[in-house]
Amino acid sequence: MQNYVSLWVHLIWSTKNREAFIHSSWKWKLYKHIQNYCESKDYYLDFINGMPDHLHLLVSPKPHRIFPSVISSETSNEIVIFG
Repeated sequence: MQNYVSLWVHLIWSTKNREAFIHSSWKWKLYKHIQNYCESKDYYLDFINGMPDHLHLLVSPKPHRIFPSVISSETSNEIVIFG
């Protein structure tokens, strides 16, 4: 008998006070940064998109990741972008 785990999570992050901060001139750089971060943490990033005031991600952690610790560690960090 084999075990199979499939967990998909839709994450939504908004900018502080829902300000339209994510500019189209650098949003792809932000998306690439998030993609690289997910790869380094061993998450599968299936989809990323957003609006000037929020982002949507569809991610699947590897089965060896403990998901509650993933959420608490990732939401406690802020992404600060200048430029």
